[in-house]
Amino acid sequence: VLKYCSDRYIQQPLLLEGKKFDVRSYLHIACTVPYVLFFAQGYVQLTCVNYDAASDDLTVHLTNQANYSLYSQLKDERVWRMEHFNSYSNEKFRKTNGLPKDWVFTVFTERMQQIMVQCFLAAKHKLDRKLGYFDLIGSDFLIDENFKV
Repeated sequence: VLKYCSDRYIQQPLLLEGKKFDVRSYLHIACTVPYVLFFAQGYVQLTCVNYDAASDDLTVHLTNQANYSLYSQLKDERVWRMEHFNSYSNEKFRKTNGLPKDWVFTVFTERMQQIMVQCFLAAKHKLDRKLGYFDLIGSDFLIDENFKV
């Protein structure tokens, strides 16, 4: 529900095939002495049904819908690899929105990394610093219709 609460502040989310989506990405804190970080681009999660801002139906707004009856039937269609998202963006958004080629792998990926590093820096003082400690942090990223991450 937290994602739904935060989503309502994005008045005009970018849609993929008429569906709202987010990108799940990962930051692996491989070591805390010294800090060693790895970033994984992750994958795209689409909602099961088309987006309607006025709808009170959570399946319109939430991408994490494992309990939704259509989820298992649509799972392969609603989870995209980043390569698919990049190709789709090149085809559908590049010319009409003036995006650079491979925006997903350049601008978007760099912005995700910047945000995750900022989050890490804000919280690293709370991490135990011991040899052998590690953590995996998953983050969901939303994009508005102006391609603001």
